[in-house]
Amino acid sequence: GESEHQYREAIQLQPINASAHAGYGALLLQEGRAGEAAGEFAQVVNLQPEDAEAHYNLGRVLTAVGRFDQGVAELNEAIRLRPDYADVYHSLGVALAGRGRLNEAIAEFQEEARLKPDDASVRNNLGMLLASVGRLDEAMVEYAEALRIQPNFEAARRGLEAAKAKKDAGR
Repeated sequence: GESEHQYREAIQLQPINASAHAGYGALLLQEGRAGEAAGEFAQVVNLQPEDAEAHYNLGRVLTAVGRFDQGVAELNEAIRLRPDYADVYHSLGVALAGRGRLNEAIAEFQEEARLKPDDASVRNNLGMLLASVGRLDEAMVEYAEALRIQPNFEAARRGLEAAKAKKDAGR
């Protein structure tokens, strides 16, 4: 479309314009063209190697297209550059969980929860992951915390009830 043409033109005129590459990458991602977006985000990382957001965007896209190890390396670099970047911990947790590395994923989600203590969905996600590996007491704490933050959070209420039932059945 029109904006794609504008980004291409901007990049042609100024190949070292990192924000043009970032914008074009975001546009490609919105259109479901993740492979092409990865190329644009890689350009941003090359132009701005100290930019945590550039590494985050590249890492997210690489893990999404199945380039797991490279993606995780980029996400870890984003954390090295900006240790308080909560969204990166989330993306790292999702990527690790998708690979079945649940205990590592839990550690990333716990870090996200530490950085976003009042986000009910972060607590709920952590509860679900903890419950899935049988850490029911910890899961119940997270579900209860999600409900304290957002009392009408149905998914957290169901998760808490399921974890309690599973725990009672295990006695």
